[in-house]
Amino acid sequence: MAFDRYMAICNPLRYPSVMTNAFCFKLAACCWVVGLFGPLTQILLLSRLSFCHSKIEHLFCDFNPLINVACSDTSLNITVDFAFNSFLLFLAFVCIIMSYMKIISAVLKIKTSEGRQKAFSTCGAHLTVVMLFFGSVAFIYIRLTKKRSVNYDRAMAVIYSVLTPMCNPIIYSLRNREIRDLLKKKLKELCDWVKG
Repeated sequence: MAFDRYMAICNPLRYPSVMTNAFCFKLAACCWVVGLFGPLTQILLLSRLSFCHSKIEHLFCDFNPLINVACSDTSLNITVDFAFNSFLLFLAFVCIIMSYMKIISAVLKIKTSEGRQKAFSTCGAHLTVVMLFFGSVAFIYIRLTKKRSVNYDRAMAVIYSVLTPMCNPIIYSLRNREIRDLLKKKLKELCDWVKG
């Protein structure tokens, strides 16, 4: 999304030729490959551990809950996990921030305030979702201690795995004037139905 916003605002004339379906598929495929093979080292290190408990106190089977039920020494796992996740999150965050710095620079050069407002509102929605996702993921995966409250881990997991994807369609669709007008109309109809 950050690259898409960068191309749309900083290189609008090149946007259709660069952001083709094939290129978008390649970007998505890169994300899938990193997501698939990225945690391979952690999985291999986890497979060497012995586990004391059979019950995982979490919403899904993840690295932190598995570390919490391990009987053997997990210091290597925690250090590798911290370094790997810090690197991945830092790299992704820097790429997003760099693209937004270029976007802000380009937006500030727009002559009309209406044009600047439209560009900033487009980016603001994406940045809201990015901050929500990166914030919750950082609290879960970038820490040198894995012993935290079960409720804390569950709450953070719900934020990044449920709340953030749920916010995407709401945030992006409410930016569309027709959808806002339709939503207002339906809410007014609902209020009228409740009253009468």
